[in-house]
Amino acid sequence: MGNSKNTVTIIGAGMSGIKAAVDLTNAGVDVVVLEGRDRLGGRLKTVRTSDGGCYDLGASWLHDSIINDVFNYAVEIGTDLYYDDSGYAWYCKDGEILPTEKSHRVFAETLQKAALVYSNSGLPDVTLKEFASSFVESKPLITDSNREIAPQMVRFMELWHGIPWNVMSTKFGLENHVGRDAFVRGGYDSVFKSVLGQANKSKLEIRLNTEVTKIIRRPSGTVEVKTLNGDTFESDYAVVTIPLGVLKGEYTKLFEPALPPQLSHTIDMTGFAALGKVVLEFESVFWRTDLDRFVVLADKNVDEYKAGPFAAPLFFVNGYLVFGRPVLISLMAPPTTQYLEKNLHKVMEIYRPALGQLRVDKSKPLPRVTGQYVTEWTQDKFARGSYSACMSGTTFEGSEIPFVEGAGNVRFAGEHTTADGAGCVHGAFVSGRREAARIIKEMREAKKPKSRL
Repeated sequence: MGNSKNTVTIIGAGMSGIKAAVDLTNAGVDVVVLEGRDRLGGRLKTVRTSDGGCYDLGASWLHDSIINDVFNYAVEIGTDLYYDDSGYAWYCKDGEILPTEKSHRVFAETLQKAALVYSNSGLPDVTLKEFASSFVESKPLITDSNREIAPQMVRFMELWHGIPWNVMSTKFGLENHVGRDAFVRGGYDSVFKSVLGQANKSKLEIRLNTEVTKIIRRPSGTVEVKTLNGDTFESDYAVVTIPLGVLKGEYTKLFEPALPPQLSHTIDMTGFAALGKVVLEFESVFWRTDLDRFVVLADKNVDEYKAGPFAAPLFFVNGYLVFGRPVLISLMAPPTTQYLEKNLHKVMEIYRPALGQLRVDKSKPLPRVTGQYVTEWTQDKFARGSYSACMSGTTFEGSEIPFVEGAGNVRFAGEHTTADGAGCVHGAFVSGRREAARIIKEMREAKKPKSRL
């Protein structure tokens, strides 16, 4: 138990917290970073295997590469990146869906129609499931096969947003990235460590295994941060980079006095996703080696609200093209994510039927799995999921404003506090930079001599 006085306390050592710490310390500000986990990185987590494998169980891509400052920085420091966008192959329980079947065209037309409809932002939102189902039923020339398959292709959007299509916003959930997506082949930890390396270490203290239990704004104008182990940190500012999923469950008892009503409302109303990832290493490659991405669709006749084979779509990145190794990197969405993250021994029960569809030679059995790595974000008390999400019935427009306004000298950063890059690493990065710049400006203005006029 002890007391510590510093200028800024940052809660959370993910990308947003560390970027804020870097900019603050380089401006001469004393900073302490409090992290509940026993490691740095937050929702960045790179696994490096003894035989040279490098797999990210957190973020894997640098999205929006045209406007992404982290992408530019990663290129500058020589990070090994790969554009995994050579094309998709689509599969269902009956095998590959060929372009000649035209389901791809109906899928694309559905998304085009949604973009056209919601170019008028005044229209009421509906779930993606409602929109896709209604659209294919309204088109007289669509075949019965396409009426069945195309909506399941639309459901593929679950594997970007990490929420089921029956709650996903059509109005806000279909925005395109600005530029290509680059897969971080060299490990996101290399980018993170390089950013951290820019900090002024003489001004920075980082404490791991330090869980924050209270953030108190004192009448004196300071912020007092209390921890589970009994330590208290008093500072001029606190920067809260706690993930939205944790804030949703803890904010009412974490902050004193209570947060501003609009900020509390935003925390309650903004969705939080549960995108999960499974990395599977095999004895040999059994899938196509000419394309970067594969999608195995759900079967519409299987209960989509219960985890099971073909109950939800699965997305695969071709690890043979990315790494030159017999590995598949897969994304999953609820309810599959929660089920498998809680039951790691059930992975192949869900995945084996889908993997069987990826086989080029159907006469051969699946090769032996030699390695398995699964995310546990929904089971992690310091994450409770993946990132913010666009839920139907709630507006995403301006949802960052209450976070930017903050609560006096209690500031907020993280992917959920920015409109540009929400759900992405570069969103977290720019939010940390934003809060550091604001604090530095306010500190400098406070030091200016007041005019006597």
